[in-house]
Amino acid sequence: MSSLLSQDKVLAVAAASVVAGVCFYWYEKKAQQTKDTVVRDPPHVWSWIPHVGSALAMGSDITEFIRSNGEKLLAPVFTATIMGDKCVFVADPQYLVTLAFRSNKYLDSLSLQKQFAKDVLACNELEVKENFGREIDKIQGQQYHHYLFKGAELENSLKQAQELFQAMVPKLSSGAGWHDDLFDMVVRSIFKATMGPIFSHELVSDEMYEHFRVFDKGVILLFSQAPQFLTKEARQARTAIRQQLETNEFWKQASGLMKARKQAFEELSEAAFFKTSVGLLWASVGNTSPAVFWTLLLLLEHPKAWDACYAQVQAIVDRKKRNNDEDACLFTLEELDEMTLLQSAFQESLRLYQGNFTARRVVQDFVLETPAQNYRIPAGTKLMAWWGVLHRDPDIFENADEFQYDRFVDKSRKDFTFRDGKTLPHEPVIPFGGGEQYCPGRKFAAYEAKLFLAMMMQTFDMKLDRATYQRPKIDPAMAGIGVSHPDSKVKVLIQPRNKNQ
Repeated sequence: MSSLLSQDKVLAVAAASVVAGVCFYWYEKKAQQTKDTVVRDPPHVWSWIPHVGSALAMGSDITEFIRSNGEKLLAPVFTATIMGDKCVFVADPQYLVTLAFRSNKYLDSLSLQKQFAKDVLACNELEVKENFGREIDKIQGQQYHHYLFKGAELENSLKQAQELFQAMVPKLSSGAGWHDDLFDMVVRSIFKATMGPIFSHELVSDEMYEHFRVFDKGVILLFSQAPQFLTKEARQARTAIRQQLETNEFWKQASGLMKARKQAFEELSEAAFFKTSVGLLWASVGNTSPAVFWTLLLLLEHPKAWDACYAQVQAIVDRKKRNNDEDACLFTLEELDEMTLLQSAFQESLRLYQGNFTARRVVQDFVLETPAQNYRIPAGTKLMAWWGVLHRDPDIFENADEFQYDRFVDKSRKDFTFRDGKTLPHEPVIPFGGGEQYCPGRKFAAYEAKLFLAMMMQTFDMKLDRATYQRPKIDPAMAGIGVSHPDSKVKVLIQPRNKNQ
């Protein structure tokens, strides 16, 4: 009898399981059909300020603005009004690359570049039209790849940069002692070391650096079409840079890249060529130099990290000396590749301080599919991909807000996962754009950063003023167009290194 009851119970449980399974199947199917057929607009962040919208709230802390609104609205994407534009923000890092770089047929990737050429570089409509086209983009890509990405030309460019760095050592040594502005010292050095190999040795001067510094400070104001009285100095600096590019002295010492550009684009008007060359000059230094500053500063903050990086560099120098290398302080590409700790520290600094929007104008409605909901991304909106959402995601990076100099040593994208456990389909740090907008000078920039840091470590003892030091915050006036700038000066002690150390 008990056996029959047991069989009945088993059959009842089995039947109930089948019924439950069927119900669950139909429920899931119905839910999927509902998800597939119902496409919603992203939720909108309301603001009571006309035209300005959420610009002030966003400007104080962009990453927190996006993260907190995504959590509050329970959505991976949302919209907000920013200075009259309806902007789409991505709060879930899993969809950043998909929207920014893999939806190109729905996006106009050139509209903001054209606006930059017009408002920042002062190109008129005809000059803007001259500078944008498939053939020009193709030629420029080939030139950058040839001169800045690999092989003998890259090696030659970096050799020139090293020699320029070495030429700066006597001046830094003669001024040994407390320096009031570490940021200015780093940017000035990177500017000079970049101008020679990429543009012309005629630009390697403090005068040209001052023009660049003033122009760099005014780029955001120019791009936002600020009143002319606020951009007067930036416009004057821009003119001074352009005039120097036009001189015979510049072209007598011009780099191979600049000569190739001039020859390839001889059909362009002179105004169109030189104006966009000012843009190239700004782009070649505007991101690398603040990234090197943050790397140097964070290494100085963390003596263990400094010592580890220095030991790795010193081991390479010692080996070169044992091999009677006449240029023991000049590094080859292979030797720079061995500096894995400096490379990781540089990448970690970019993760923490890269402050760039990848902005695209949406020209055709499309649908973003997510597991919970499909969202309509409407034409006419501006897609704003902020990489801090990825770079500071605590599910991807352990202790995401902390500097870990060796975080990326012997690591690849496969070592990093999203919240749901899926492996990142792209690099964990995206400081140089992607897709069609991948920065062609990224290899040169990374090598140049390691060269400068290695030189400073080899040549000088450096210390922060611990009694008064506080890490500077991000300058909000320079946020949104590249690697962040500090909002205050950093005092540092620089002394020649004891050669017996």
